[in-house]
Amino acid sequence: FEQAQSWLQECATGSHEACDQSPPSYRPTRLLDLASNGSPLRKETYLAHGESDGFTYAALSHCWGVAGSKHLKTTRVTMSSWKRGIPWTLIPRTFQDAILFTRRLGIRWLWIDSLCIIQEDENDWRAEAACMAEVYSQAYFTIAAASAENSEVGIFREPSAESQNNASGCQDLLVYAKRQSKYSLMTSNRYRLMTRAWAYQERYLSPRVIYFLGDELGWSCRSLDDDESHSGTFSSLSFALDKKHNPYLHPQEGSPDKEADEYDHIKSIDHWHHIVNDYDTLFLSFERDRLPALAGLAKHLSPFRKGRYLAGLWEDSLIVDLLWKMYAEPINRSAFRSAP
Repeated sequence: FEQAQSWLQECATGSHEACDQSPPSYRPTRLLDLASNGSPLRKETYLAHGESDGFTYAALSHCWGVAGSKHLKTTRVTMSSWKRGIPWTLIPRTFQDAILFTRRLGIRWLWIDSLCIIQEDENDWRAEAACMAEVYSQAYFTIAAASAENSEVGIFREPSAESQNNASGCQDLLVYAKRQSKYSLMTSNRYRLMTRAWAYQERYLSPRVIYFLGDELGWSCRSLDDDESHSGTFSSLSFALDKKHNPYLHPQEGSPDKEADEYDHIKSIDHWHHIVNDYDTLFLSFERDRLPALAGLAKHLSPFRKGRYLAGLWEDSLIVDLLWKMYAEPINRSAFRSAP
């Protein structure tokens, strides 16, 4: 908690010039009211309807688990009950840990997809899926439950840092065993969350992400990538996700000249191709989500484009978007017919 609080204070108090310090201008349709009243140990949690004014909330990025497994969710049947209070014993451990963590950091409101979107309601799902860009980009921070393969596992673990007093008069020394190298969060299958398509846009859009990695915390914002060892080797990012060098996450103020505007437009085309290249390696539980899980990114980037968004492609670069390249050698077809 102390490390996470330190990162948040450094980022949110103006120390990071590239990070947006303005208050949120958007409030999701529904949020969990953690009703902590200053106590992180209180367990009251309510489903609350949003209003027009914005205020500080956190979001959770997590894995649902394998298809067919049970999930705590909001439906038309359960919604009225959840407004009166969600029993703590029904809340899965990953959600419990996220609630306690958010309360401990002094945030009252939390957004979790399965509870803040009405499940098994196609109309509500479509409406809320269209707002993903706002939900995550306006969150104060996002909790990435990277080490939790499902909602029952939880995100709190024993820390990897250990201290030992060798002799009187000596300072305690924190020793870390590093298990991942740079970029491994994006390329390794160790963390299931990093292989999920929905989570990709959640990490991209969030101004601040706190990663629960099992044995340590990681941090990513528009100014800093870090972990508890402060070794400088942590990165949660692919090229397209690099917040520190991404003008599309924190555009410069003022109107660029025509030449600069054209250059930025060309760069935005290349940037989209990097996103699609990343996205193509990720997994979805339902193939019908292929375009919706990318829509938030397209919505966020649309001000930088000069044409309409067309189902994964852009009108202003359609010819280039349709190009493809074969990396493997072609398969030699048999000269004989294998079937009548």
